[in-house]
Amino acid sequence: MGFILRKTPLAVAALWTFAAYGGIAGIYRAGDIRLVSPRDAAAPGTTFAFEATIVHPDETSSHNRRTIFVSDESGHAVLQNYIAGTNFLFRAGDRVHASGVVIGEYGGIYAHCTNMTLVSHGKQPSAVSTTIGELLSGKYDGKLVTVRGEVTDAFPDDIDKAYIYLILSEGDRSIYAPISYKDASPSDAEAMIGGTVEATGVFTTGQNVGRRRCIGHMLMSEGRWPVQPLCSTRKDPFDAPELATTCDMEPDKVFTLGRRRVIGTVLASWHGDRALVKTDDGNVVRLDIASPGTPPPGLRIEAVGLPESDLYNVNLRRVRWRQAAGVPLKAEPPERVAAESLLGYDRGLRKTGFHGRAVKIKGIVRGLPSSKGDGRAILEDGGFLLSVDFSKCHEVLQDTTVGCTVEVDGIAVIEVDNWRPSAIFPQIKEVFVVVTAQDALTVLKRPSWWTAGRSMTAIGLLLAVILGVTIWNRSLKSLAERRGRELTEETVSRVASELKVRERTRLAVELHDSIAQNLTGAIMEIRTGVRLGSANHGGMIDHLEMAQKTLESCRHELRNCIWDLRNRALEQTDMDKAIRLTVTPQIGSTSLAVRFAVPRERISDNSAHAILRIIRELAVNAVRHGRATAIKVAGSVENGKLMFAVSDNGCGFDPSSAHGVEDGHFGLQGIRERVAALDGEMAIDSEPGRGAKITISIKCPSPP
Repeated sequence: MGFILRKTPLAVAALWTFAAYGGIAGIYRAGDIRLVSPRDAAAPGTTFAFEATIVHPDETSSHNRRTIFVSDESGHAVLQNYIAGTNFLFRAGDRVHASGVVIGEYGGIYAHCTNMTLVSHGKQPSAVSTTIGELLSGKYDGKLVTVRGEVTDAFPDDIDKAYIYLILSEGDRSIYAPISYKDASPSDAEAMIGGTVEATGVFTTGQNVGRRRCIGHMLMSEGRWPVQPLCSTRKDPFDAPELATTCDMEPDKVFTLGRRRVIGTVLASWHGDRALVKTDDGNVVRLDIASPGTPPPGLRIEAVGLPESDLYNVNLRRVRWRQAAGVPLKAEPPERVAAESLLGYDRGLRKTGFHGRAVKIKGIVRGLPSSKGDGRAILEDGGFLLSVDFSKCHEVLQDTTVGCTVEVDGIAVIEVDNWRPSAIFPQIKEVFVVVTAQDALTVLKRPSWWTAGRSMTAIGLLLAVILGVTIWNRSLKSLAERRGRELTEETVSRVASELKVRERTRLAVELHDSIAQNLTGAIMEIRTGVRLGSANHGGMIDHLEMAQKTLESCRHELRNCIWDLRNRALEQTDMDKAIRLTVTPQIGSTSLAVRFAVPRERISDNSAHAILRIIRELAVNAVRHGRATAIKVAGSVENGKLMFAVSDNGCGFDPSSAHGVEDGHFGLQGIRERVAALDGEMAIDSEPGRGAKITISIKCPSPP
């Protein structure tokens, strides 16, 4: 399939614009609005600005969103006037300058006019009389016209409830004429079916005009009651040609036949708007009924509608019906068939020959209609599930339950979508059986008392009992666990309280033995210095300096105590990590190597605390006094004793002449006191210029 582009000035301009900009950059003529694609209409849209003549301002539009038809030498356009809160003062024939934006909205492409100014007044155009055929040729696109035709159908807009459509026909050609509810009621529009009318409006096609003007070809009506009947008496809607045999007619030809009439007997009806009729000549026709109410089965009726083909049968849509004179056709005896015959395939094709035939189906009820359903039950036969419509006789199923084996008489229906140009191979929508008589169902076998449902109920009860016992056991277990946790919490709380008392006692002893004694010594030095006064100025200075060193030692010891209270080293399970956590903050960037091969569980908390304090004091002294750059800590258990050593690469010292308490240095003395409290021994290996190594050994408890 190909397309032919005529070399008109408009086409050349469009091609130039697309070549230059890769899309429409701006619109300066009314006719170019029709060239806007969905891509160009995507936000923020495509702007337009041009001068044009108003062909018709649609006064039926609402909410200040008037539809304005304009035209210039390039063609016509439809503008949506969105200027809210202003009075529309323009009239047909006025020359105006319009500007705005073309944008995609509500599934269509709209030209929103945001500014319109008057250029000059002009003569109001008069309607041109024409025919439907000339309209469809495109000769009068965008012009005010008057056309006459026969009203072949009338129906409300399914989406925009403010409009009713008339179908105006002239031979095999038709156009749509939307009328506002302000101009006509549905009953007024339906009363015109079959009559000839004359309508005035603007004819337009294309995508930039909204949904109501995009479906096929439409005539936009204007004014109050724009459609004028031309016949004093309208044609009887049932005065239509009979639907002759159309088996050899192409589907597109059937679609254009116009209204046709059938007379026959109703075989079945369902959905409230569908019926199946067998005509006097034996054809089966499906009716899609427009008027309220469906005819009951067995009634002889006359129906008029628009024919369509589903490739298997000819159906009528938008049908109106009435009872017809004559004797209904005699019902045929049902033919016993299996569900597979209706639902299965023959050489890849669905078996459609059962459509409209009376059938008898045997199967097991697998589903019943719900209270809000469409009256459908489900039968299983040979592994196939078949829908059975009981909408016309619900009471037949009163004594039927799921699991019953039943036999059902009804009419087989194979519902197929009607042919459309866009779907040349209609699909079968569903296959079902419609029950039409009160005695059409026979229960052959009822399910045994011990049904699968009751079995499931018994299993459910058993599971409920098991679940109850399990929950009871779990409740008892949970209660026991809760009581155990409470006892454990009480024990832990008691132990924690004892540990707190022990820790307070340890801190009190430590503060008394270290800080309190040092403070006492500092006070005595200060008193001695005060007593000497000016009599011995040098001696006073010596005593005050000793007091200063003693106070600095107290400050250092107090800071260590506070650090110990905040430090979490004792919570570590690895002594290496505990030592690093204790020493690293005190020595800064000095290198630290730790290899303490003693399990933490073999050391009590008090011993671990003393060991960490000793190692920290030795490391701090190595950095502060020995100016060491590397410190090593090692520990192990040998011959039942815990031995550990701290060595450094500092300047070293002479242990025999090391400063002591009398010189204001309390570090080694404090360490000796801690070692003595642990019943241990300390050895110092150092001399000036080669660093120092202090080795300590204490008793180690036996492994558990």
